[in-house]
Amino acid sequence: MALRKALSPHFPAIEGVHLIDYKVRVINSRDETAASVRVIIECRRTRSDGSAEYFGTIGVSSNIIDASWQALVDAYEYHLIHVEEAGAV
Repeated sequence: MALRKALSPHFPAIEGVHLIDYKVRVINSRDETAASVRVIIECRRTRSDGSAEYFGTIGVSSNIIDASWQALVDAYEYHLIHVEEAGAV
């Protein structure tokens, strides 16, 4: 919510992206506290024609917060790229 609130004044199109699911998986559990995690974020975005599109992004790191950040930023970037491409057509 903090990222959305900070970016919304500059990129109002991100209001069309909604988090649907958030999953965390441990990749190499034998490494115990040094294990890497994979965060999968599934989102729904509203297209310009009003239909819904579902997509997912992934972040990987030994730090769960970093992996989550990677996946969330990728989701917003994906949406903004599509919005920009749709406007250029």
